[in-house]
Amino acid sequence: LNYDVFGAVTGALGLFGILQMLYVIILSQLPSCWQKSLDDILNETESLWREALEEGLFVGSGYVEATGIKLSAFRHEVSDLRAETHCATSSMQQFRAMLCGLSLRICLAYRRIKISRAEISSTTAQERRRLLSEGR
Repeated sequence: LNYDVFGAVTGALGLFGILQMLYVIILSQLPSCWQKSLDDILNETESLWREALEEGLFVGSGYVEATGIKLSAFRHEVSDLRAETHCATSSMQQFRAMLCGLSLRICLAYRRIKISRAEISSTTAQERRRLLSEGR
């Protein structure tokens, strides 16, 4: 038998490297990882909104009510997603939840909140500029 030891060793190391990379990719997509990011962006968005309200930028504006309703809906959705994430306590349950779409739902909620945060930020900046030009 002619056996290539070097080829077998490098092949095994390559396979190990690929499996390790797949493991890291799967871990990064588990609902618990996404949930942390979702909680962070929701807290940041709500903080940005509170600052704008404390500055009195949108007094008497329908934007305040509409944004408040949107943030409240986000808060409820994030709470429901967090409950589902917390129910998956083991790695296998996390993996199963990911395959059933929980990570995707968390990711989509993250994107919607991120868009809302950008909207709040740009609208706040516009309102500040408007008030500054009016001399308030």
